[in-house]
Amino acid sequence: MLIIIVSQNHFIWRKGTTNIQPTINDSDDLLHLEKYHEKLNGFSRLETKFFNSIPYLVVIITVDGEILDVNKALCKSVGKKKEEILGKTILELPTEKIGLFRQNVAKQVVKTKEPKSLFDTTATHFFKSTYLPIIEKNDKSYSLIILIEDITDEKRKEKQIIEGKEEYFESLIENSLDLITVLTKEGIIMYESPSLQRILGFTPDERVYKNVFENIHPRDKKRVKNFFNQILSKPGRTEKITYKIKDKSGSWHYFESLGNNLLNNYSIKGLIVNSRDITSRVTSEMEKNAILDNTSEIIAYHDLNHNLIWANKAYQRETNQSLDELVGKKCYHAWGLDKPCTQCPITKALKTGNAFESVFSPDSKKTWPEYFKTWQIKADPVINEDGEIIGAIEISYDITKQRKANEEIKRAKNHLEKLIHNTSEIIFSVNQSFIVTLWNQTAEKITGISSKKIVGKDIRNQKFVQNAIELNSFLKNQFNHKPESLNQLVLNTVFGRNRMLQVSTSMVKDEKDTITDIIFICNDKTLSNGALGTFRSGASYLIEDTKPEYMIDLFNELLLQNHQGLFISRSYNSVVPKLRMNQVTFALLSKKSKQHEHAMYSLDDVTNCIQDFLKRNKKGIICLDRSDYLFTLFGFQTTLQKLYQINDIIRRTQSIFLLRVNNDLFNRNQTEILHEEFFSLPSNQTQHIYLDNDLFAILMYINEKNKTNDFVYQKNICNHFSISKVTTQKRIKSLIDNGLISFKKRGRIKNLFITEKGKQLLRKIS
Repeated sequence: MLIIIVSQNHFIWRKGTTNIQPTINDSDDLLHLEKYHEKLNGFSRLETKFFNSIPYLVVIITVDGEILDVNKALCKSVGKKKEEILGKTILELPTEKIGLFRQNVAKQVVKTKEPKSLFDTTATHFFKSTYLPIIEKNDKSYSLIILIEDITDEKRKEKQIIEGKEEYFESLIENSLDLITVLTKEGIIMYESPSLQRILGFTPDERVYKNVFENIHPRDKKRVKNFFNQILSKPGRTEKITYKIKDKSGSWHYFESLGNNLLNNYSIKGLIVNSRDITSRVTSEMEKNAILDNTSEIIAYHDLNHNLIWANKAYQRETNQSLDELVGKKCYHAWGLDKPCTQCPITKALKTGNAFESVFSPDSKKTWPEYFKTWQIKADPVINEDGEIIGAIEISYDITKQRKANEEIKRAKNHLEKLIHNTSEIIFSVNQSFIVTLWNQTAEKITGISSKKIVGKDIRNQKFVQNAIELNSFLKNQFNHKPESLNQLVLNTVFGRNRMLQVSTSMVKDEKDTITDIIFICNDKTLSNGALGTFRSGASYLIEDTKPEYMIDLFNELLLQNHQGLFISRSYNSVVPKLRMNQVTFALLSKKSKQHEHAMYSLDDVTNCIQDFLKRNKKGIICLDRSDYLFTLFGFQTTLQKLYQINDIIRRTQSIFLLRVNNDLFNRNQTEILHEEFFSLPSNQTQHIYLDNDLFAILMYINEKNKTNDFVYQKNICNHFSISKVTTQKRIKSLIDNGLISFKKRGRIKNLFITEKGKQLLRKIS
């Protein structure tokens, strides 16, 4: 032990240093020597003071145990003066037994030259002793310092704490809700906590020294004995088991027990079993499982790695595996699959913490065998109190029958939609809120109004119904169960012409007999009512128009009379989408290509195409569009000769032929020849039309503007002729009613065009 004593700023003395010999170099050092001796004497006093003031019992001994020095604290502890102690051995301090023990320790320190600490006691005191060797320069131990600390008070406090803890744990055991049992290695009960009486009705004295297996259920006894043997064979390891045990009244309880082997523990020397009555929990689980096992849905609990933790009876039946076989198995392996399903809702629930739902069927999942059913699978994450995802609950519904029924309904619906959209009648429906809910393809083609623009709109706000007041009154009364008839609708088309429709209606009712929708089935009677005139079978008609829209519309209208049509044109993309292709054969005026099977390049091709078509379709409708291509390519005379031949075929087959020409290509004589060979359209016949000068001037004005491709609006006519808005509207209406002009909407404004009938009237007058 090294003790250094330092005054305020100077080194004074080091314990363990001997033979202190200052070096004197000259006579001047004598003064320093005197001062040195003064310091040395001062140190001696300081050493004595320090030695007697430290809070330890200090004794300095020789190797043989002879006491060389002691401090005042030690003298006080043993009740003797210093002179009475010096020269004696440590065997006499404080008792021979303790002294001998301390002497042996001193010998060990001398031998090892290492400090050593130990604890020893007397009848009334506890001590902690530290042995420190004092080593000479020659590295030989010649004496030891023993520092003895009286720790009696500390030990008493520790004892009080331990005794307090023992009382605390004893109180815990006595008042514990669990049953604590101590067993011998033979299974004999040595102790049971007081909770035994509350749980099983026995007092601890009634069970002590009895075999613990006596009250175990016969079905569980073997399993409990195996559990007991596991505890015996694995000291220090805790085992767990659930079983049934009989109470004093003969009733059965479910117990969950934890066992630990403490036979080697000096304080216990037994097997500790901590048991809890889980009857309520097990009963609740059994009731829950009974419910889950008797449901038709398959229910399973998965861990984070898709391993099955539990599955109900329905799951077991569907996979043809027992619960023992399923537990611990990957869910996809349970279904005979090699890997998790794509878009698996369980995977998504485990990953995101949100619920997911999906439908799995052999049709939607290529990895599912065809014999698999269709399942609607819902997965919900299981989240613990810390907000951590610990698993997922799967609930799956067998919707195979429902899916097949839905498919049948879907097929029937698709079939009905095809019937609705491919019929020759206009079909539309309106609900209680006067919203259009259906607008079939025939309605689109005849009116030019697409379903996207009208479905979902209030029919009362639509301008295409001429007799809107009559229609609105009919709808209002029908929805209020006030019968009213509606036989006819007059619709304005985007082409500027009216359509007269014969109407029949049907009511759609819900389970409360409330009318929810009214379906309108309309036959287009425009042709039969003479609005377009009467077309004669075996006749060829000339359409003098620079644009194809009117001809396409007329062609489609003629097809409504249950005819088949052949449409020949040089334009494909702008024409075909507007035709009723279920009744039309399309032929292209062009060199043959892979894209167009019916492509024609020569006049003979055109003639042969028409002839072949009419062999298959009696009384067909033939339309030759873009005749300018033929007249330009082959000349007027050659083309006209083929037209004569075609017209003869038309007459023989009692068909109808429409030829669209651009009069700007022909001179006056050529135009007259065409008029001699072809009929004018019935609707273009002008012999009974008479116009006053004002109407004629407006018609001429519109025609001139059309020639220069200028837009013509009502406002232009008002300004040009200096007439009022009302007068302008009346005159425009008169021209439209006579079929001399039509209009196309540009937003809310109507752009006016002269019709072929109007052009024919102007030519006739001129």
